[in-house]
Amino acid sequence: MDSPSNAKRFLDVVNPTLAIFVKYEFWFYYLKKLHYRKVPLLLISASFRPEMSFFRWYGAFARKMLTRFDRIFVQDESSKHLLSTIGITETVEVAGDTRFDRVAAIAAQTRSFPEIDAFMNGKPTIIIGSSWQADEQLWQRVWPRIKSLGIKLLIAPHEVNGSHILQLQKLFPEAVLHSTLPMSNIEPEPAVLIVDRIGLLAHLYRFGWVNYVGGGMTPAGVHNVLEAAVYGRPVICGPHIKKYREAVELADAHGSVVLPETQTATELVERLKMWMSNPDLSSEIGEKAASFVMQRTGSVNKILHYIQENRLLTN
Repeated sequence: MDSPSNAKRFLDVVNPTLAIFVKYEFWFYYLKKLHYRKVPLLLISASFRPEMSFFRWYGAFARKMLTRFDRIFVQDESSKHLLSTIGITETVEVAGDTRFDRVAAIAAQTRSFPEIDAFMNGKPTIIIGSSWQADEQLWQRVWPRIKSLGIKLLIAPHEVNGSHILQLQKLFPEAVLHSTLPMSNIEPEPAVLIVDRIGLLAHLYRFGWVNYVGGGMTPAGVHNVLEAAVYGRPVICGPHIKKYREAVELADAHGSVVLPETQTATELVERLKMWMSNPDLSSEIGEKAASFVMQRTGSVNKILHYIQENRLLTN
């Protein structure tokens, strides 16, 4: 909790030499006490919109927090311009979003999953990642209409608690669980795999023929499309993307397909059949997805350069 007493207790124990806040993390009392202790303060991957309190008539309290930072690394020029309208200019630098560097680093890792290779068995596999119930119900409608194409599904739901996994098994009775692998004793060869473990999805997207990112079928919005796009595969998501700029920009760059709010299952089936019959179309979208991510890496290096140049980690 952001309070004077909590901030003091925390800082007395930790005694940091540098403090880095990320994106929307604004803690007034922590910033105040860190500033008074002359601890360098950085804000990274920041993104600002006109409706935020910083730019309102009543936003003096919020604006005070921004003045505490020694450097504000924003994602884009529009954020830099907004800050200039309230007189914050000298401390601002456009550096991009560190998430692009993160997903690129994960994609560069060579982590093997022999059990996934065995499940796929050379078949085109659709990765359904971070799925919620609405996503899974959509795919339940789609699956009977595409399984004859020789496609497999790998579902990595957002929640892996027991009750949700049971719900998924009811939607896809033929599915096997990742925890039951290896495949040697499973007959007939399964076409649907449910990943009932956390922490794997960012690596599993590399196996996708097509990657579907969940969350976009509900108003809460789509999950991280960058984790899927970096592997150079077509990305598909539901219609609710407007809260997430990277999802909107990926669609604008033609690296993803955003499903319509109506006739969603029909659109999805037709799209998959078209890509199956014309692989060049899906490859083109996948290449644009990967390019979208890789062209936006480099934020981490800019931040590290600033830290090193200003010797912020030396005593």
